[in-house]
Amino acid sequence: LVCEGGLGSAFDELSLNLAVCAAQGVKVRCVVLNRVQPAKVEMMRDYLGRALGRIGVPLAGLVPTEPFLAAPSMGDFAKLLGQRLISGEEHVLRHCGGVQFVTCSVRRFEERLAEGEYS
Repeated sequence: LVCEGGLGSAFDELSLNLAVCAAQGVKVRCVVLNRVQPAKVEMMRDYLGRALGRIGVPLAGLVPTEPFLAAPSMGDFAKLLGQRLISGEEHVLRHCGGVQFVTCSVRRFEERLAEGEYS
């Protein structure tokens, strides 16, 4: 079971998901916390590890928040859009931060850009 890594939200999300799994007869074999603040990794490992140990579910691991992991690559975009790169194949694994998909006319995009909406 993968849960968000915020302290309060992790407990809430974990409790809810464990209850849903139990109601459906699903055995949870382990828990992984995703996007844990790096400064709180050890604290979360300790708190949740002990809490989960009480119910017999091991904490398999924690994934710290890392901006790089949240940044899609050019290959990810090509796959998402069902397209292929027409150039720059050597950059297929380059990751992009701060990406905005534009779903309006170019004119409206330029207006929004000038208004600072995309900053």
